[in-house]
Amino acid sequence: MITSTIAFMGLALTKPRQHRIFHYITAMITMVASIAYFSMASNLGWTGIAVEFIRDDPEVRGFYREIFYVRLVLPVCHYKAPITNLLPQIH
Repeated sequence: MITSTIAFMGLALTKPRQHRIFHYITAMITMVASIAYFSMASNLGWTGIAVEFIRDDPEVRGFYREIFYVRLVLPVCHYKAPITNLLPQIH
């Protein structure tokens, strides 16, 4: 993903100034995705949530479960960004 970000930023330099916004928005999408994937891979984007029902089974026993909040941030950016990418085309 970070390679795609660098590629989109490099491709933006080959376009006229008024068309670069499309490359910049796409580079922003891939940069947010690369940060989210990195934080999930390095086990950083999670928080502990107290469980409602405590179980006795040793495989699922515990007082907290982990929730990856990065997985919630990523779709928000990915779903709104293509719409943002289309907005400059509307006159």
